[in-house]
Amino acid sequence: VSYELGYDHIIFNTLLVQAAAFYHDITDQQAFTNYTSADGSVIYAANNNNSYADIRGFELTLRKQSGRWFTGFANYTYQVNTYGFFGTRNVFENPSEQRYYDRRTRNLYQGKPLPQPYARVSLVFRTPLDFGKKLLGINPINNWTMNVIYNWKGGDWITWNPYNQLDIFDNIQVRDIQNFTLRINKTIPLKKVTLSLFMDVKNLLNTKHLSGASFYDFFDYQYYMELLHLKESDDWDNIVG
Repeated sequence: VSYELGYDHIIFNTLLVQAAAFYHDITDQQAFTNYTSADGSVIYAANNNNSYADIRGFELTLRKQSGRWFTGFANYTYQVNTYGFFGTRNVFENPSEQRYYDRRTRNLYQGKPLPQPYARVSLVFRTPLDFGKKLLGINPINNWTMNVIYNWKGGDWITWNPYNQLDIFDNIQVRDIQNFTLRINKTIPLKKVTLSLFMDVKNLLNTKHLSGASFYDFFDYQYYMELLHLKESDDWDNIVG
């Protein structure tokens, strides 16, 4: 089930302002439940549809869809995702193991991650067809197109819980993610064919972000987290920095 309420308004006869609020209800998603026998000799997983989620937020967009020299749009979206499961993710034949798991797991509670807003700006600059003069039968400065795209997303929230406290979750936010993309295109009409020159540069400023794929195992990740200089908190004993 999805709901969306929006409003569009044109200003200065050229700019389209769009505002919208949305809600998406997602049910019967695929999930898995693990089953373990009392002696641990039998372990298997069975799929089910016990997963659910909902997405809600609002977005604001500004568009310039026509223009001789440039067009473009800018969008900002504030979105919150909630997810959860019906029942338990692990079933143990041994009652004591089941009780221990139920006391320690967070899967019995609804996940409510903190918001991660994101934005996208796309500007297209062009030279008109009638701009400039021909040189040797070719106009070198007309019909150029340059597209600059900027993407930004609020940093992910991760959990650093060296003391294994049950109420600690999503307590560190990593740095925001931002990136530029540049695309340049020039079309040259010849007698019988049209020549198109194209350049696409992703990550224009060579921005680097830490990837979790670089960690060898969980202990490698734990050693990395222990070395970070974090703000002072009762959740950890890292060096304050």
